[in-house]
Amino acid sequence: MLKKREGFTIVELLIVVAIIGILATIVIVSLREASDRARNTKIITNITQIRKVAEDMYIQEASGYESLCLSGALNGDYSDILTILENDVEKYGGEVVSCYASRYSYCVTAQLTGSTTKYFCIDEQGNNLESTSNACSVSNIVCE
Repeated sequence: MLKKREGFTIVELLIVVAIIGILATIVIVSLREASDRARNTKIITNITQIRKVAEDMYIQEASGYESLCLSGALNGDYSDILTILENDVEKYGGEVVSCYASRYSYCVTAQLTGSTTKYFCIDEQGNNLESTSNACSVSNIVCE
């Protein structure tokens, strides 16, 4: 009498391994996108915290917002909080790319993670703007 063999053939095992590989790839891609979204949320939160520092500055300083920025960057000498917030933005893969201020206006733009063309901008008018380019400049101190 012939014994019936039990188990899987090599083809069946290869198909199962291929399916597991495809599912793992889908999960990894989804996790990367979720991770980028979480990092961008943290960057946006840090940039919006700069608004609170700027508003306190406007109330306390005779020069208004002018001390917020220095040579197109955040003025860490004004407040340790600005340095901490900028370091947090960099820790999560972003970069504060511009900061311009005058007595009555300011704008701060940060590059987000996951793309070289994703930016987030805040200004004294309350704008919170995501855009595909650096939205503020020394000649136009407003998010557009």
